[in-house]
Amino acid sequence: MGKYAHFEPIWDEHLHNLYTRHAEVARDIHQDALRKFTENPDLEVDLVRMTFMDANLEALEKMKEYDVVSVSMGLAEGARIRGSFLYNQKNAEFARQFFELNDMPVYVVSAGNDGETGNLREVRLADFSRNSLVVGEANFGKNGEAYIEQHSSRINPTLAGDSPFNRGEAYQYINLNPSLEGYEELIREWLVDREAKARFETFEIQGKTPAEIINAGIDIYEKLEQEGYAHSQEVNDKIQAFMDNPQSLHDLVIPEVAAELCETSSNCRVDEKTGYVTGLNGTSFSCPEAAGGFISGAMHEQEMREEQGLPILTKEEIVTLVKMSTLDTRSRQNDGYLMKEYNNSAGNVLTDAGGHGVLNSKMFRNLLDKAYEVIETNPDIDREAVELKMNASVERVENDIEVTQDNELLLTIHQNHIKYTASPTFADSNDLVIDRVKFYFDMPELKGGPLPSQMTLHREGHPDINMYTQSSDGERLDSVRWLRSERQFGEVLKSGEKWEMEFRGNYTAEGSTAKIAIYGYNKGGLMDQMMEYSQKIAPDYEPKPDKNPQADVIEDSHDERHSQTPVPDMINGL
Repeated sequence: MGKYAHFEPIWDEHLHNLYTRHAEVARDIHQDALRKFTENPDLEVDLVRMTFMDANLEALEKMKEYDVVSVSMGLAEGARIRGSFLYNQKNAEFARQFFELNDMPVYVVSAGNDGETGNLREVRLADFSRNSLVVGEANFGKNGEAYIEQHSSRINPTLAGDSPFNRGEAYQYINLNPSLEGYEELIREWLVDREAKARFETFEIQGKTPAEIINAGIDIYEKLEQEGYAHSQEVNDKIQAFMDNPQSLHDLVIPEVAAELCETSSNCRVDEKTGYVTGLNGTSFSCPEAAGGFISGAMHEQEMREEQGLPILTKEEIVTLVKMSTLDTRSRQNDGYLMKEYNNSAGNVLTDAGGHGVLNSKMFRNLLDKAYEVIETNPDIDREAVELKMNASVERVENDIEVTQDNELLLTIHQNHIKYTASPTFADSNDLVIDRVKFYFDMPELKGGPLPSQMTLHREGHPDINMYTQSSDGERLDSVRWLRSERQFGEVLKSGEKWEMEFRGNYTAEGSTAKIAIYGYNKGGLMDQMMEYSQKIAPDYEPKPDKNPQADVIEDSHDERHSQTPVPDMINGL
């Protein structure tokens, strides 16, 4: 039998964490979606309380035991400062090699809930995998049309998926009676925060500047520390009373947790007596539903077909079919915010915050059945999952860029570009259809200028594409950068075609190397035919009039604000 799991660490950094069942609910959503897809109520999804965020070999080895894993977690901001996990160059290289050298499961991870920040960087293990999906959150309006939740991450998602919470379903999210044993220090910190809040409520904020308000809060905590409040007899007595009578603490904390849950969602509802919650926002819950209702469900279906002596699909093919099973949409948050869309030469549409689009279960079912029909009637059809790896040569290119306005020269920018060049070659004459591309740049001796984050890809016969790379050491000039690109999905790759990857700015590139992995299928094979079929059955999408005429300007300003390239957007042609 197939093995499925949800991976999520144990969070015990705050007292409120003891009162939430985030991981258990995410696992239940994965499991419920799997059972619904297969109509098998006995299938189970394991909950593994481990994290990959510290380059944990034990966790990665555990991951290999499964066919499909969903993961709902993010990398703490502090990891960038501490240089842990993928923000450490050696760890990033270790993770890349581990995924390339091992037979890994399909890896489905939540995109994160920071879409409103405009952040363009988030390092993920999914970037190193062929068979991964990064899932944002989608919803459906009263008219049934799909849109992307505005909080859903715009950091290179693969696609967006629905959540049972969006449909009014409820799960027991609040733990009504957690054990307090061993968590005395969390109670102590909570009591200090509670006292600080009470003192702050006496502070008159009217007429005060934001800086004055922040400083007032800092002063309160400093005063509490000077008083020794945290270890006072009063606090020690309260902790002991709570340990003797845990329910007295539960009665205070559970209303706090309930209020905190619903701060960002107008549809959120909490039953404090049962702990059941509905209407929660979060990619943490769209991710496991996508894993269970699409990937795990389809993988289990292959087991049933194999038992019946029927041909089966591979995990690579299933993941590719999922990416085809999406509704193209530019709508974000009920059409109030339209996303920029990108059309590639294969006729596929992708968006910043939605990737390939919004998952559609009926379309996936249709594609699965069509694929079964093809492999049953044509068992000799080409189904090879191709993986091309190539190294790129590096050179420094000097040029001058003139900035003009109203035909007048404003300034001239002199640049030393880093440019990598590669040409994939095939053993046979078949063209390839691209599924995913991974770029990996090692820049151990990069000197001069701000660290480059934006890469321009030049391909023969295709328009230039500007894409943001991820980085191991964001504040250093010797680092590795990488990019998982979905933008070439369905495009044809010809042998000998020249690819140029360019980082603009003033850099010295001695010692830099680049590795490129292109994943795809042979032209004319099963997946090529399925890509054509998916476009035939996809509903036509006509974007509604933009309610905010400045939407594209806003989107562009996010790009410009977080770009580290010294060249203005008008020069880059964004």
